[in-house]
Amino acid sequence: MLKVILSEIPISLNNKLIYAFKQESNKIIEIVNVCFNIKYKKNWIAILRYDNYHGYMHRHTLISLDDKTETIDTKGVKQKGTNKRLLSWAINDIKNNYIHYKKKVILRSSKKINKKISIDFY
Repeated sequence: MLKVILSEIPISLNNKLIYAFKQESNKIIEIVNVCFNIKYKKNWIAILRYDNYHGYMHRHTLISLDDKTETIDTKGVKQKGTNKRLLSWAINDIKNNYIHYKKKVILRSSKKINKKISIDFY
């Protein structure tokens, strides 16, 4: 029986990780989304996410908080292993590098936005 599993991991007050995967017979068959969200003006915005929808792991990164366009790349993204290992890798990558990812998106945003958002070092 196919199930979609959804879970959320708080990273700090204004940062969270949400992930979803498809599972059949206790085997992960697809990583639907491993998403890093930040809180901005009372809203949660996904600034980075991983998935393997096209048959390989790749990263979608928001250009800036002003420009909702995403870039898609595979640079530094783990490609080999089971879906369980790839899911674990993506979760750990966000947990270990969320400050870097958040700074990158904020720095590309307008100065007006830069002044209003907190990095939250936790």
